[in-house]
Amino acid sequence: MVYRLLLLGFLSMWSLSAYAQEASKIDTRVLQKLYEERLASTGSTLHAEQITEERLAIRKQIEAELQKLVEPSEEEAELTEKEIPKALDRQRTLLTTLIERFQERKADLSVLLAEEEQYQSQPNIGTGSTDTFRLSTSHAGLLTTIAVTQERITVLESFIVLQQSRLETLQWEQTLEQFAFFFDTGKYLIILFCIWLFEKLVRTTILIRIHNVGRRYAVIKSFSFLVYLITILWIFSLILSKQPGIFASLAIVGAGLAISLQDVVKDIIGWMMIYQSNLFDIGDRISLGNHTGEVMNIGIFHTKLLEIGVPPEGVLEHTGKILSLPNAYVLTQPLTNYNASSDFMKVEMQVTITFESNWKKAEAVLSEVLADETDAYAEEEGKQYSRRTRQLFSKSEPLKSRVLKTIAADGVQFLLRFTAPIGLQRTVVSALTGHILERFDAESDIALAYTTVRYYTQEGEKVHPSQNAF
Repeated sequence: MVYRLLLLGFLSMWSLSAYAQEASKIDTRVLQKLYEERLASTGSTLHAEQITEERLAIRKQIEAELQKLVEPSEEEAELTEKEIPKALDRQRTLLTTLIERFQERKADLSVLLAEEEQYQSQPNIGTGSTDTFRLSTSHAGLLTTIAVTQERITVLESFIVLQQSRLETLQWEQTLEQFAFFFDTGKYLIILFCIWLFEKLVRTTILIRIHNVGRRYAVIKSFSFLVYLITILWIFSLILSKQPGIFASLAIVGAGLAISLQDVVKDIIGWMMIYQSNLFDIGDRISLGNHTGEVMNIGIFHTKLLEIGVPPEGVLEHTGKILSLPNAYVLTQPLTNYNASSDFMKVEMQVTITFESNWKKAEAVLSEVLADETDAYAEEEGKQYSRRTRQLFSKSEPLKSRVLKTIAADGVQFLLRFTAPIGLQRTVVSALTGHILERFDAESDIALAYTTVRYYTQEGEKVHPSQNAF
């Protein structure tokens, strides 16, 4: 037991010396006197209550002492409020100091409790005996030192918890500060999206109700221009207020990027133009440059088309090929959107009858068949045209199906002009041809004209064509 006390004593001498300096600041005379009285008269309840009250007073003194250590000076406070990394360093150092003190006080307490065991097991051995190592001069002094050490451990535990919580708060603030750029960027992107949504809703729900075509077109364009002009000015003022010298840096960086990534920039600008100007949408049939197809996907850099062959090489049917065109094409290549005004297109079909036929009856039959087959398409086209061109300046209205006539070399030629869904014009023409042939077969005074060759002899006699076929 003696060797154990000696080892513990030597291992904790350096911490006890620091503890002695701290203890010198705490007035423990009253507490030690109470312990002496309690040891002299064992079992006194009054002494226990007084000792508890005195220990509570000592705890408050220790708390005040540690509070001075924890609270930064005015200069430190001003510095750490502006710079979170420095505040974090100070907080980590402070927390490390408190933990070290806590561990030292725990080591001190273990040594003091070991000596207390000696007092309890060998009460007759006096202080200063040559065969026993003592850290205190009296039993009451030892109990006082143990009590103060326990109070310090209790206070240190509570301070460590509080400072650990503050460290975690500072770490979270540093994380927020590190990602502040992304949070600010996301915030401004949401604001820009709300501005875009507001402009679109006003344009498509309120301004579109203006009945006068010219006024509606002018108001819509002016409103969109004003909204985006204010937005751009707001962005510039915001950037200048936070980064006054950013434009000089952006000018240098932007010049290099514009040269090295000019194709990419053009594709992005083209993508923005597609959506802002509503050039085309998914499912539209368009011609972009020398390519025609149905839009399958609109990406940031490329637009994919399902290719359609056009005459004379193609047959207005899907070829099965997928074209991936750079969005920059919309800035330099001619663009045709067949679905811009409606999902229908005008188709022409020629029918020729002989001069001997009843052309008036033929015209009536063609008009009737054309109305039965295509009037529904014409009506739907008119609705779509009126709805889709409300934001555009357009005075003309789509014409309904018509039958026009002229005199040709072989007879009376009728030109049927009608509406058919885009991509189904050949199907509609085929159906019309079948119905026209059925109706003409039922009329004896209507005959289709075709090219014929007649031959005459020198005497002027007519010769049957079959006799001089070659």
